[in-house]
Amino acid sequence: HEATNAFIAQMDEGKTAEEVAEDTFDHGHSTPPNAGAYARAVGAKRLVLNHFSARYKGDESLMARSVMKTIERQAAVAMLQPPLPSSSSSSSSSSSSS
Repeated sequence: HEATNAFIAQMDEGKTAEEVAEDTFDHGHSTPPNAGAYARAVGAKRLVLNHFSARYKGDESLMARSVMKTIERQAAVAMLQPPLPSSSSSSSSSSSSS
């Protein structure tokens, strides 16, 4: 999945996560949370993010590693969130104790 831009607080001063996401979507790309939510929705077992913005150095510097960890965390949180209950699944299942 392509995830070009992420909201990184230390890099996006003066912007909100929503503004970064809107700009990202305007360019036809995804954010890590968007990619993670999609992976969860389709039942993916693994998510690989690629095609990162050139603003992320990708070297071994502490800043670059911190940015990549933040991107990884954003996608993982979205992918691992429990799904929202659908309106049609209103307590139709029952549990019994044995």
